[in-house]
Amino acid sequence: MPEFRTATENDLDNLLTWTQALMAHEQVSKELELQLAEDIQEQLRNWLDALLKSESALFILAETEDGTPMGCILGLVEFNANPFTIHTTHGVIQLVWVEPKYRKDGLASQLLQYMETTFKELNIDYMEISYADGNKEAEAFWNRQGYRSVSH
Repeated sequence: MPEFRTATENDLDNLLTWTQALMAHEQVSKELELQLAEDIQEQLRNWLDALLKSESALFILAETEDGTPMGCILGLVEFNANPFTIHTTHGVIQLVWVEPKYRKDGLASQLLQYMETTFKELNIDYMEISYADGNKEAEAFWNRQGYRSVSH
């Protein structure tokens, strides 16, 4: 049974590795070929470090009972993101990553459920997800969870 906790700066190396793996996975599709900055690793490290320090970012880590990292989910709380709706805040799930050896056991669904519960506890009742168009695995996962694409 996985244990969940808020990620800390001590997790930065794992988060960087997972974010790079997700980006590499999304680059497999030639439709998504995106020219990355030469200093992408430094840029990602700075971005992740800033998120770990941000009060509006919720980085949740799943790990085994002995502390082995299994995966993560990143949720962002956005305030007044769309003044045309009744929602003054909303949550955005920016990324989900599960280490390959822990896939097919429902861990991504458990991470999502944890994040949904956290958003509800913060009185956030509107959520969006973000994933690269063409990432068929992500699309299938989100469809199984009841989410639907509203823009590309």
